Amino acid sequence: FDSVHNSLGSLEQTFLEELDNIKRLFELACLLHDVGHAPFSHTGERFFLADAANPPAIYAKLSALVSDPDFSDDFDYYCNNGKVAAPHEIMSCIVALEVFKDHFRESSERAFFSRCITGFKYRNAEKANSNILNCFIELLNSPIIDVDRLDYIIRDAKTTGFQSVSIDYERLLEGIRIIDNNGSKYLAYHKSALSVIENVIYAHDTERKWIQNHPVILYEHFLLQHAMRNIDKYFALSESGSRFFSLDSLSRNGGNFGSKGKISLLADEDVLYIMKNVISDDLMDEYFFRGSRRHPLWKSEAEYRALFDNELGKNKLDEFEITFKEIEKYLIDYFSIPVINEKVLEHIEREERKIIEKKSTIPDRDYKNLMDGMKKIEKWVDCLSRIASENDILFDFVIISANKFKSGFLKQDLEKIRIVFPSLKLISSIKDVSTILTSEKTRDSFFYLFYRSKDHDGNDKEVPVKAIAEALAGELFMT
Repeated sequence: FDSVHNSLGSLEQTFLEELDNIKRLFELACLLHDVGHAPFSHTGERFFLADAANPPAIYAKLSALVSDPDFSDDFDYYCNNGKVAAPHEIMSCIVALEVFKDHFRESSERAFFSRCITGFKYRNAEKANSNILNCFIELLNSPIIDVDRLDYIIRDAKTTGFQSVSIDYERLLEGIRIIDNNGSKYLAYHKSALSVIENVIYAHDTERKWIQNHPVILYEHFLLQHAMRNIDKYFALSESGSRFFSLDSLSRNGGNFGSKGKISLLADEDVLYIMKNVISDDLMDEYFFRGSRRHPLWKSEAEYRALFDNELGKNKLDEFEITFKEIEKYLIDYFSIPVINEKVLEHIEREERKIIEKKSTIPDRDYKNLMDGMKKIEKWVDCLSRIASENDILFDFVIISANKFKSGFLKQDLEKIRIVFPSLKLISSIKDVSTILTSEKTRDSFFYLFYRSKDHDGNDKEVPVKAIAEALAGELFMT
């Protein structure tokens, strides 16, 4: 903040007098920007949106707490244009404004604080110094580089032991400044920070590819979301009408769920306790007993591509991925979990009988579409059943979609980074002075197929992954 402040130069005296308060609010936002996280961080935040309201109730709650017309207008604009803040960011604003309300004297302070956390920049150009305030907002929440992103890249590398490149954050922060371009103010970086910017982009994308998209992480995410979905359903509504994953449960007073108990200061430990002692099923048990967990047939996007890219070709590979994504969606819609086993085969047989019974009451085209859809799913479920039988493993698979890697930064956002060359009196776009953007790849989604590495007698079982991949590929070419 001080580095950016010092680069401002001459400003109106009244605004200079306001800067101390702006700094105070900015520091509050830095301290409290994650105070509303759900259990297990991003894994649980989607459940803050579990109410039936549209838009979700927490959106209206934040607008009401801030009570600033410009903020409400901008909130609606960003939501309607696909730039809504993450649920935990909105909840963090709500928790902070509720618990620490004495730190905010008026609506404009609540608005600026909330904008710093959500990244909702001022759109009203007539507001005094709005473009300077937007620069401060970008310091904490930006689609490119911000202090929150720097913090978790450095923290996650340390806690996971995954070291990619060194990030000289002090050099980067010292190089930040606000520049004037035709009367508008923008964040920019001194030329000395260019190498650090490239390292931040590389470190962020490397972690995203090899840690966040790792099949073990994705599977644990799947198990926890299954548990949270069932916990939310079990507790339903509190006596005050709030859900399990809500502001009430996060608060010290908590939410009272009658005979099911009271939940306050909701954290990871509450979810784990309930999974172990209140409600459980095979998938929740799998979370605790890692020896019984399913394993991915291929262990990375690279393995997936090595197995299927050349074998299938682009068109067939697209068909393969789309088909399994459709099967995953069907299983989630009907069973809430994308598990393929005997239960699914029995379900398909029942559904086909129902379709046949309705044949005389529906148009031929509808009958054909329904039956073709079921036969398409049945074909692949049968294929996996045969694979399990031929390899003496349990017929018990899970499909989990993943994203083929592409940079977590949008190219059009990165191009907005400005680099200042003081001795040359030049300001350049990063795309003109760095090759970092040329490595961006755009790819579609793919999927992991998890299996139980046990035979029917409960013994550990190695499977011929390449042979199974060839069987899946061969099925695609069969009519």
